[in-house]
Amino acid sequence: MKSIQIKKANGETQAFSNNKIRESLNRIGVPHNIIDKILVQLTGQLRDGISTREIYRLIFSLLNQYDLPDSYRYSLKPALMNLGPSGYPFEKFIAKLLIRLGYTTQTQVILKGKCIEHEIDVIAVKNNLVNLIECKYHNHPGTKSHSKDVLYVQARFEDIQEAFPGKYHRFWLVTNTRATQKAIQYCRCRNLNLIAWRYPKSGGLEVMIDQARAYPITCLSFLSPSEIQRLFELEIILISDLVNLPEKQFSNLGLSSQAKNNLQKIRVS
Repeated sequence: MKSIQIKKANGETQAFSNNKIRESLNRIGVPHNIIDKILVQLTGQLRDGISTREIYRLIFSLLNQYDLPDSYRYSLKPALMNLGPSGYPFEKFIAKLLIRLGYTTQTQVILKGKCIEHEIDVIAVKNNLVNLIECKYHNHPGTKSHSKDVLYVQARFEDIQEAFPGKYHRFWLVTNTRATQKAIQYCRCRNLNLIAWRYPKSGGLEVMIDQARAYPITCLSFLSPSEIQRLFELEIILISDLVNLPEKQFSNLGLSSQAKNNLQKIRVS
């Protein structure tokens, strides 16, 4: 039987794989019997040329039929792209993620280099080691972080290191998308800590998020864009920030009754 060809976000085509869907659903804890049902339902709706974005929407719609407390986790990749439009919420998200992983953090810090001043997105400290982090946010599916991005980071790091030799442990580049092979190669050569989607394989951004249970509020499809922006302004970035608010503060958020009801059904720990 001829395999169905699907269209990726970058315009390339590839054969549809049941195994990839099964792995992604298994990763977020969907029971095996429900995965089997979803795959049967999904297969009946596929056609040649269907986009990966449309497949995602179909799967998310099917997941919602089963009222699973962790289903919001399936929307992580597009949710990260919705941490905008400025990219500032993405920086706050990375800082909060690292706090849950044992770091102390600061955001938007100005440091003097030998030649010029630099605004550092996140400073993260753990075990007395100070890490300087550049956050590269993209909001278009299929976009990758390229070698020019890491060259920019390296140039800034060198300028700061020359001003304060030995003070800073390592420079990181954290991005919500994949990185090109050249970007990966350069980071390895220069000892830059690159954290991207699915890179490194043992601890990419999605793995760190799962380990910390630090999911952004943009995973919650029942929140309206205006509600999300209001929460961003209050620096409520993580779902756990939202559900753990004291009752009085939560009541003052002005969320819809539907959003309040849906929040009671989800699981974050």
